[in-house]
Order: sequence, then structure tokens, then C-alpha cells
Amino acid sequence: MLATSLPFLVTAIGRHVDAIATHRSWSGVVLSGLAIGYAIAARMAVLRRPLASVLAGASFAVAAVGIAVAAPDLVPSIEAVSALIVAVIAVGGALRKPAMTWTAWGASAALALLISAKTGGPVGDLPLVVLAWGAASMLGGLALDDVLSGRRTPGQGVRQTWLVAAVALGALAVPVGLAFLLTGPAAEAGRWALVGAGFYLVAAIFLRAGAVSAVSYALTIVGIGALTPWSILDRPDTGPVFAAVLVSASLILSRATPPA
Repeated sequence: MLATSLPFLVTAIGRHVDAIATHRSWSGVVLSGLAIGYAIAARMAVLRRPLASVLAGASFAVAAVGIAVAAPDLVPSIEAVSALIVAVIAVGGALRKPAMTWTAWGASAALALLISAKTGGPVGDLPLVVLAWGAASMLGGLALDDVLSGRRTPGQGVRQTWLVAAVALGALAVPVGLAFLLTGPAAEAGRWALVGAGFYLVAAIFLRAGAVSAVSYALTIVGIGALTPWSILDRPDTGPVFAAVLVSASLILSRATPPA
């Protein structure tokens, strides 16, 4: 009962504070702080079920409401989104549900976009923020998974369950960001295609998956094609050069990657 009534009590008290009464969005920040308090209380009471589970669920729900109330003001929204991530971490692995983990990783992407908007980044830079966040989440998650679980064998996915969401959401964000960046001028699109090829190449090495490296090769061809002043259709004699580059890269990778 206290877990459900306390947010209403805190909101009612906030109406008597001038800063909160005149700016509704700050009520969301107050609720987000309460969510962190619930999360800490849940972790401290982890051995007392079902109390701990109720507090963990209340923490997640109040944090989500806090974000809704804080919107659309930037600073309160940044603080509320950050609080949700902190609450999910603070609640502890024993009480953390998969939905909480996925939501927290998704919230980190939203946080990156909000911070970019707050720092004055133009709307045109949002695809770059999405790409940067996606690459950091995907490659960082794969690298950390290797550190914690050892080198994976071919065919293995992410072993650390709490990193699955980071890698999966990052893998979705990378092509979304690239899709927008590749619509620019040819030279700019070519450079971003090569950047994307590098991301997928590193992911292929981490995953030891040849299918992923195929995406890297395709982006490399697109990037080189966009950066060269002529079309491969007009210069078919350059086709073997492209093929030689790809075959060489494949041979180098096969030798550089340790056997299973």
C-alpha cells in the first residue's frame, strides 16, 4: 500500500513548492528520485519476498511515469531518463527482469539523443548520434562479453544475458543511422559506408561469423564506388581489383582469427 500511495503523496507535497508547482516537468524528476529510492530499498530487502519484488516493480513503474511527466522539457527529461537507468542498475540482478534491462538499454539511446539536443546539436546530427550509440553498444557489448566469458566459438552468441539487449539494440541502431547518413552527397556517403564497413568487420571478428563480414564487404564496395570519380560499369577492368581486395581481406582475416 505504501509503495503505491507514496508517489501521490510526494506529488501532492510538490504542489506546495514553487519551482515544482510552476514547472510540471520537475514533478517527474521528483518521482524519478523516488524510483531510485524504491530500487535501493528493494535491493536491501532482496531476501524478503514478495516485498522486494513489489518494490522493484514499483521502482520501474514510477521511473517510467517520471519520464512521462518530465517530458518534453529537456533538462528534466535527461534527469528522469538517467534515473530510470540508475534505478534498473540499483535494483540488482536478483530482482531485475529482462524487460527492465531492455528498457534501460533503450533509455540510454534516448539519453544520448537528449544530451545531443541539449548541447545544441542540429537535427541533422541525430543519425550520427544513433550510429555512434549503436556502434558503441554493439561492439562494446561484444568486447565486454569476450572479456567476461572468454573468446567465443563460431556460432556462439552473447553469453552474458545482461549484454544481449545492448548488442541487439546496437545492431538495430547501426543500420538505421547508416541509412540516413548514406543519403548525403556521394563523397560523404562513401566515407560513412567505409565507417560502417569497419564496424561490421569488427563485429564479424568478435562473433567469428563470416555472414556478418559479407555486410562489411558490401559496404566497402559501396564506399569505394562512391569515392571514385568513375563507375565500375564504365571501367570494367577495375572489377578484378575490387575482387582482389576482398579476397585478400578474407585471407588476412582467416589467418588472423584463431581457430575454434
